[in-house]
Amino acid sequence: MAVEKSHLRKNADDIREFYPQYWGIEHYPSECCACIRAVNEPWGILGNFAQTPITVHNVTFCNTEQIFQMMRFSDSGILHEIHTATGMTIKMKAKKYKAQTRQDWGAIFIDAMRFCLNTKYEQCPEFRKALEESKARQLFIVEDETSRCKGTKQADCWGTKLEGENYVGPNILGRLLMELRENGHLDYKLPENAFDFTKALNKKVYFAGSIRGGRVDAELYKRVIDYIKQRSIVLTEHVGKSKMSLKEQDKAIDTHIYERDMEWLRSSDLVIAECTCPSHGVGYELAYAEAHNIPVHIFYNKGQANISAMLNGNANFAVYPYENEDEIYPIIDDILKP
Repeated sequence: MAVEKSHLRKNADDIREFYPQYWGIEHYPSECCACIRAVNEPWGILGNFAQTPITVHNVTFCNTEQIFQMMRFSDSGILHEIHTATGMTIKMKAKKYKAQTRQDWGAIFIDAMRFCLNTKYEQCPEFRKALEESKARQLFIVEDETSRCKGTKQADCWGTKLEGENYVGPNILGRLLMELRENGHLDYKLPENAFDFTKALNKKVYFAGSIRGGRVDAELYKRVIDYIKQRSIVLTEHVGKSKMSLKEQDKAIDTHIYERDMEWLRSSDLVIAECTCPSHGVGYELAYAEAHNIPVHIFYNKGQANISAMLNGNANFAVYPYENEDEIYPIIDDILKP
């Protein structure tokens, strides 16, 4: 309890110093409120734990709570731990590493929340619809923390507690949401390094798969690419497209393709290749990557193909035979860890 009270005091001190417009306790008549409680209850979409995937700098996050908590940290290990968490575990993971929170967090944390809500507003139609509905019904928006605030325990800075016929508390989340629905946006001011947390997740992956050599595995390529994109940048998304020209092009077009792909390959952090379907081009790309000291990870279905000894026997290549597609994704998780 002493730790929690100290945390609340710290939040209060930061609000009073850096965000005095949100300092103080608000009162809202309970019959006029849209209450944010569990995500599966009415108005749950307005909460930060609602499952509303959001993309920031080419990285997808499961909700605004995940983005907000990750903005607190710079350590790549902590960031990956929070990024793979879901539900309340997100907040619990962040709480575990509270001592490693960035030093200026108290001065920017409400601007960080403004950014999160603003991005959610831009990318989530259901969220916008709920805000508009609360406005049309002339409801105050409150985060209801009554169930966890037993006895004399106070709501934290974001929420409220039901006291008699009123919701009482700072309600900063609710106030930000009401500002957002009125203005259609929230202004925020953040330091340049506020988004560095995405860099730890933003490895650039060159995905290699057969194109002119055969497209029998094109749908598999797309699924693997989509999976990689959840935490990294895929430079060669086109490899997973269902409609591609398989015919030889004229010299000028092929020269452009070669120069473009080699530029992507040189800028990549690693190569992930699916080599079940043989391809001259993929073989060249793997040799090029080896010559430029780019890590190479090769997958192939051992029930459908025999991989070349030039790949399997190369100590510089990590080769992963598999029988079922589901075996691929845990290995990719390990590959993309910091």
